Amino acid sequence: MKLAKTLAIVACAGLLSVGAIGSAPRAYAGGYGPAAGDSAGVGASKAGPSVGTVPDSVPDFEGCWAGINSYGYLEDDNYGPGIGWIGIDQRGKTILGPKNHSYFEFYWEDGANAYGGVKGKVTKHGFVATGEAGLPCEIKFIGQFGTDDDIFGTYKTIHCSKKHEFDAIGTFDLPYNPDGCVDIIPMH
Repeated sequence: MKLAKTLAIVACAGLLSVGAIGSAPRAYAGGYGPAAGDSAGVGASKAGPSVGTVPDSVPDFEGCWAGINSYGYLEDDNYGPGIGWIGIDQRGKTILGPKNHSYFEFYWEDGANAYGGVKGKVTKHGFVATGEAGLPCEIKFIGQFGTDDDIFGTYKTIHCSKKHEFDAIGTFDLPYNPDGCVDIIPMH
């Protein structure tokens, strides 16, 4: 298991090194993850086996939505382009949260990153969720289905004080990944 995780991290690091990583000051945010006694990679990889669907009442966003090695992306007003994923465990109108394997990881080319548990609500129009990004910082996601195999939307930090020096605000477009989500931020 440790070897597999190491290989995944090395592969992601190789993908990141292809792009230019700037020399801007680094901003970091952390939340619910292995240091807090849970595993984002394990949890999110167990999220739903099938592509989300749009039933007559509430859309099904269950699964891993990852813009790591396909066409997905993050575009942040302060940190530039990036990669990331959101793993969603959904029951009815509820995104169940980190204890039920809902997590996210975002990594921007300048080195800024955020990760943690995700919880929220689903409506017939999409979802609104909050991701833990190091107390008191959180990231608010507003998303919906794009094509039949991706989700897109906006995100922004909330409840962050100036001392945290973390101010993410941007858009995401993440395709469905049937293989599950894999940690992209080393050692969290």
